[in-house]
Amino acid sequence: MKKDRRRRAREAALQILYQWDVGRGDVNRAVETFFGHQWPDAQPAPDEVRTFASGLARDTVARLDAIDAVVAETAQNWRPERMAVLDRLILRMAVCEMMRDPDTPPAVVINEALELARTFSTEEAVKFINGMLDAIRKKIADCDGLVSLLTDKIDGPLLDAAPKLKVVSNFAVGFNNVDIPAATERGVAVGNTPGVLTDATADMAMVLLLAASRRLVESVDDAKEGRWKTWEPVGWLGQDLAGRTIGIVGMGRIGFAVAKRCRFGWNMNVLYSDVYQSQPAETELGAKKVDLKTLLKESDFVSIHTDLNAETKGMFNTDLFKQMKKTAIFINTARGPLVDQKALATALRDGTIFAAGLDVTDPEPLPADHELYQLPNCVIAPHIASATVHTRNEMARICAENLIAGVTGGKLTALVNPDVEGKRRR
Repeated sequence: MKKDRRRRAREAALQILYQWDVGRGDVNRAVETFFGHQWPDAQPAPDEVRTFASGLARDTVARLDAIDAVVAETAQNWRPERMAVLDRLILRMAVCEMMRDPDTPPAVVINEALELARTFSTEEAVKFINGMLDAIRKKIADCDGLVSLLTDKIDGPLLDAAPKLKVVSNFAVGFNNVDIPAATERGVAVGNTPGVLTDATADMAMVLLLAASRRLVESVDDAKEGRWKTWEPVGWLGQDLAGRTIGIVGMGRIGFAVAKRCRFGWNMNVLYSDVYQSQPAETELGAKKVDLKTLLKESDFVSIHTDLNAETKGMFNTDLFKQMKKTAIFINTARGPLVDQKALATALRDGTIFAAGLDVTDPEPLPADHELYQLPNCVIAPHIASATVHTRNEMARICAENLIAGVTGGKLTALVNPDVEGKRRR
């Protein structure tokens, strides 16, 4: 029994390694990060883990949220500083193992998981990962439909391994993880879940804007750490919102929703930069279309909502940050790779801009030792803009509708590649 459990723990560890790093196509980085990590001496043994495992919710999103909550709580009990990403993954792996074998004490599973994680050689890991990739391709060989997440890389070789595949239903609005030309060429329809995230994402942008401008996270941390001694006339001074100027880079649905909140909530002036003119924004919000240079120069808040493509990747670099006001707040709820994070860190550290609020990073998750985490004027959320009950339920509904339509030859609720229509697999 113990030998079988050890084998499962080894495999689970490598599966996590695959899902988080190899899934993004970087085998070398995954192996280097995984085996270069130094594990702490003390190991957790929370009784709550077993209770959690036995009563796990059926819903996928609820499961992941619950696991993360248990892992986070466990981490606080046994390690004072911020946990590294892979520490959390190993604990998650241990929770999954207890689900399979609930009679095993949590301490035993967690200790064995951590111990076994150190026994892999690089060669073993690469061999196992390559074998797992082959296994995945074999599993989808007879599939008609595939549900994917943003972290799943859907490329030509994977599509070739599924000659019967009719549809890829991506549980996300974005679809940078899917090779759209490759799917279209093979007659595979690709669906996504747009439209239902607008309000939730716009709300999250405002949460970050408020938190960053009023130094909320920094002041809360100071209070918790005992640095709040008395009321200070110049303590934790932030930036005002009322009557200021919001600059929207990309006036699509979400950009418009953010601008609307700023206009009618805080009477802000609205500037926007976009390839296209937005008549609704100009008519309803009094927005003014300007070039990006003017927007950066005149805006007190800059919120980006543009697409990620070859032209926009890394567009927010040192030069653009230098064009912003020193009191400016930078918000990103769009895509992590739109921003040169080293340039952002430098701008925040040197006072080139006042603060930033990020719901997306590159990579995701952002390593716990990343320099942005060390900056008190940078608020980072773990990509939770769509994390409301209603929004995720709607995303799940559209994802399911796309999957069923794709398999049955019907019209997808949200089709990413309309050029596939004439050659869809039936």
